[in-house]
Amino acid sequence: MTKNRREPRTYYHQYREPRVLFFIHEQSFSGLIIDRSVEGLGIVIPDEERDIKPGDIISSMYIVHPEKDYCVEGLTVAFAKRDDVARKINVGVMAAGQEQKDQLTAVFALLMEARKPAKKKRKKKVEEKKRGIHPDRIPASRMLNHYDDEAVKSRLDWIKEFYGINARYLKSNRLYPERVVGHIENYVGTVEVPVGVAGPILVKGTYTDGYVAVPIATTEGALVSSITRGARACNMCGGVKVHVTRQHMLRAPMFICQDMDGAINLQRWIEKHREEIIAKAELISSVAKLVRLEPVLFNNALHVKFFYDTGDASGQNMTSACTFFACEWIETKVKEYSSIKYRHYRIEGNFSGDKKLNYQNFILGRGISVVADAFVNERVLRRLLRVTPSDLVDGWRNAEVAAAQIGMFGANINFANVVAGVFTATGQDIASVHESAGGIIKVYCEGDGVRVSTVLPSLVIGTVGGGTSLPSQRECLEIMGCYGSGRVFRLAEVIAAACLSLDLSTMAAIASGDFVHAHERLGRNRPKKTLAKSEVNKKFISQLLYDKEAEVISAKTKDIDASAGVTSSILN
Repeated sequence: MTKNRREPRTYYHQYREPRVLFFIHEQSFSGLIIDRSVEGLGIVIPDEERDIKPGDIISSMYIVHPEKDYCVEGLTVAFAKRDDVARKINVGVMAAGQEQKDQLTAVFALLMEARKPAKKKRKKKVEEKKRGIHPDRIPASRMLNHYDDEAVKSRLDWIKEFYGINARYLKSNRLYPERVVGHIENYVGTVEVPVGVAGPILVKGTYTDGYVAVPIATTEGALVSSITRGARACNMCGGVKVHVTRQHMLRAPMFICQDMDGAINLQRWIEKHREEIIAKAELISSVAKLVRLEPVLFNNALHVKFFYDTGDASGQNMTSACTFFACEWIETKVKEYSSIKYRHYRIEGNFSGDKKLNYQNFILGRGISVVADAFVNERVLRRLLRVTPSDLVDGWRNAEVAAAQIGMFGANINFANVVAGVFTATGQDIASVHESAGGIIKVYCEGDGVRVSTVLPSLVIGTVGGGTSLPSQRECLEIMGCYGSGRVFRLAEVIAAACLSLDLSTMAAIASGDFVHAHERLGRNRPKKTLAKSEVNKKFISQLLYDKEAEVISAKTKDIDASAGVTSSILN
């Protein structure tokens, strides 16, 4: 390992370094590979006062892998530097010749290798080409047949051919392919996510007045139980009061002129023809209503924010179509004005904040804005949540300071868990979780208990359209009484109540010290495989030996101390 080396090197991150075992003069050394190149390796080993010096020949080095250890022979120690402070030795290992370089290259290629298309004979390649099978493209199908059984099978066969995956679970579902038309392309199957029912929550609002069970799709243990615990605490004290404050969906096309003067004139033209633009936009949809236009000027670009009421749909695609039609009409009218110097427009200029957490949507709202409020008395806090009012409030007061210090949008504990769980279960646009989960929770002492209040300013949800009509998703909406027209505000109320319930339960668990215990009990998914006594035999012990020439003659069992480990008892 020369100081002036020029070959490219790969450096491993801490805790991701490959382990090695190597032998010098029949002494064994173990350590970690810190970096590597085609020339050799950088290794760190514990300082055990054993002799290792430049020029030593490494008779064999084993690079450890969970499935198979790889051996390289004939390497040379280039340098060995002791670090007395860290109590370790930094060792540089060089490949003695081209044969060793090739060995190292082959070993690390095996360690890094992902699934790759298998190499095939020329004759088979020709046959694949005739059948239209290529490793660099998914089998094509006409749009009319894109979702039929034959097209789906061709894509699954392609996955099996080039990636060696049978995908039997992916393709095993009860969803008819034609049901996903308009929802996905290159369809091959479904992913099952466990769904649990949280609550029920006593929701008291304009569109909801009663107990609502909330389907949550998640793989996080303890989440459904925590929502249920928080809901029970609220229920025992009168439930969660909710109220929808506003609804609008935003699209923001961008118009480009030759200079700023042209953009200024375009802004004035749009303000003058506001009613005509609204009429054109609303021709495309019987649902969408354009309620406001807001031009924003920047140099020669004019961004125009279109604010819509979208009924019971989330409305991203609907408002895109309406805005496109309006922009096309604007273009036909202004392109001949010499004072405007119009060049072109783009349907989206990134001003709408679609699927991105941002201050505009947090302050002004995008989708549905909803508030929730609940009172929980001291008796319920102590008996059910095992926390006092003052401990709960003090804990969250300090957490709010931390939220401000890290620049959090709002301040909450885990609204995203509820939003993601409900979105997945009910066929919402999952990418909108990012902006929809931003919100604020506030808790303060009141009377003999605490008052908990929340706001979610940007819930992008719908009860019609999108994935809401898929069978399982529809059933989850129906459980909450939220499927179909006239139900989207009810869905917003339920989500807000669930977010309040979860954060109340979580902040109480943190304050009381139950948080980790609950996740250890309900949220850990440990491997279930254990080592049976019958498996500790000659073959098992042989696999533990690095010297592959060694042979285990016999292996006998004996009673051991139950508090001792299997390996330590064998060594004794």
